[in-house]
Amino acid sequence: MSIKNKDGTVFKISGPNPLMDEQTLWDGFTKHNFEWTEEIDKENKTKVFEIKQNKEDVVFEEKKIVVEEPKIIEEKKEEVKEQKKISDHKTIQCFCLPAKIIEKKDELYEEAYQRIEYLDKFIFDTILIEKADIYLKFWTMEKITKNSIVYPKNKDKRWWKVSDQKEAPIGFIYTAMISDYTPSFE
Repeated sequence: MSIKNKDGTVFKISGPNPLMDEQTLWDGFTKHNFEWTEEIDKENKTKVFEIKQNKEDVVFEEKKIVVEEPKIIEEKKEEVKEQKKISDHKTIQCFCLPAKIIEKKDELYEEAYQRIEYLDKFIFDTILIEKADIYLKFWTMEKITKNSIVYPKNKDKRWWKVSDQKEAPIGFIYTAMISDYTPSFE
């Protein structure tokens, strides 16, 4: 009894490629399962597949590769446009509680530890780039230190702690995570 596919055809394990028999690369090797006979399903008495081999010589045509000389393109000087200001975009005001990291070293055990001290709060304008449940990306012209607490004046009512800073061509791009410290900005 043969194994059948879902559509009722006889399942066949893939065999060697018939074109491999004609290649001179395999002349020194023993070839198995190269009988190239038609297989017949004994139950249904139908042909499973039929081998059609074309033993015609393949003629390769030579193609000439034409290399074009590079054309000199005149460069047009683009006019320098005025850089857009932050006020040209939809901005949101944010409260910021800047952080200052203080490192101390224990002389007895020679261990170093860090403590975060928060400075005076201020308000700045920002443009939200990306917002998700656990992180916030925003762009601003203000320099904000790592671990600073940011509270956007929007409907989210979430505090964010700055975790990463990248310089942009103008200003800075910050990534902030949800903060465990929620100071009052009243």
